[in-house]
Amino acid sequence: SEDRRIKDSIQQELSRKNEENNIAKLDAELADPESELMQLASSRKSTDIEKGKRYFSISCATCHKEDAGGMIGSNLTDEYWLNGNSVRDIFKSIYYGVPDRAMPPWRHSLEPEKIATIITYIRSVQGSHPINAKAPQGKKTGYAQ
Repeated sequence: SEDRRIKDSIQQELSRKNEENNIAKLDAELADPESELMQLASSRKSTDIEKGKRYFSISCATCHKEDAGGMIGSNLTDEYWLNGNSVRDIFKSIYYGVPDRAMPPWRHSLEPEKIATIITYIRSVQGSHPINAKAPQGKKTGYAQ
């Protein structure tokens, strides 16, 4: 019916605006090194690293291996990065995905705080040189910053 189409159209527009607002809020948090999200992603606390390791194991290890040495996905323990190695770059790669590299977007299944702890874990395994790690890919930019 016409009423249903109008209601659906309004709902779609509200959803689109809500998503835009969420993206703007997230961009602001990622731009502010003092935001709670950036502080969590930069944490060196063992409890945050352990949480990140659990989330990584559940969501990321299938492609990046348990030790983050890479398999289908890239090696996250070396100094070579395909999409940038800043906390903000890594966050955006996880949140939005990287379609041309088969990296799915996780924004619909992982809250920003979980992504931040995953980054904490990734940063903790930098330079760990896991056995049978995937060969370097991308530009040598140093370890995740």
